[in-house]
Amino acid sequence: MPVRILQIVAIISCFIASANAFADKGDAEVPTLAFNVDYGPSTYKSEMLESNDTSYSMRWDIGIFAGETKNVIFKLQNESNTTAFALNESTAITIWQDTHIGYRWPYMYVGAIISSLTMTTTKEGADQYDLTGSGYGGSLGLMTTFGRGGRINLNINSVSISEVNEVNQTEIAFGSRTDIEIGASYDLSRDMFDLLFGYRTRTVPITVDDSFSEAVSSTYFGLASSLFF
Repeated sequence: MPVRILQIVAIISCFIASANAFADKGDAEVPTLAFNVDYGPSTYKSEMLESNDTSYSMRWDIGIFAGETKNVIFKLQNESNTTAFALNESTAITIWQDTHIGYRWPYMYVGAIISSLTMTTTKEGADQYDLTGSGYGGSLGLMTTFGRGGRINLNINSVSISEVNEVNQTEIAFGSRTDIEIGASYDLSRDMFDLLFGYRTRTVPITVDDSFSEAVSSTYFGLASSLFF
């Protein structure tokens, strides 16, 4: 854990230094409405299901930038993953839906997150859990530019799922979900479409009769569309 903290601090420091270097060039033009979608391979490591396997994750979000300088952010984000674990005939289906409300500066932003979760698992061919949950958390993001029309960003989210309802009334507790993502975008056409690519990790502690850690890492590619008005 100390090594990971030091790595995060080092990355943040590099982002701030880089952002300051570009600060005198002014902020990039910000859209009023943005829609992003990405898709890519994921590796799911499940202690609860005692198995690892690969699958694909899909994520989409729609964002609105408001205010005189478009510094206020409202974003709805949905991410889904279905993983079949061939090793022991288990499955995990997860859908996370996050509502982000935040404020941005030229090279960073902070915000609050309201989150909901739908999760269904089977283990060794038998039904295991079918649950929904909700909670809240926060986000921090750092942004800078590269080349002509390129942007790079670091996002860190932390969300606590405090309300959990399981179909069979099984008592399940979630720890803080932690997301770390480094991504980039590049203009495909001026003020309209961008190419997206990046890497993200997500860890979710779960306690049932014992404590487990669910970890998903994903590489993704996608498209962003923007409207200016």
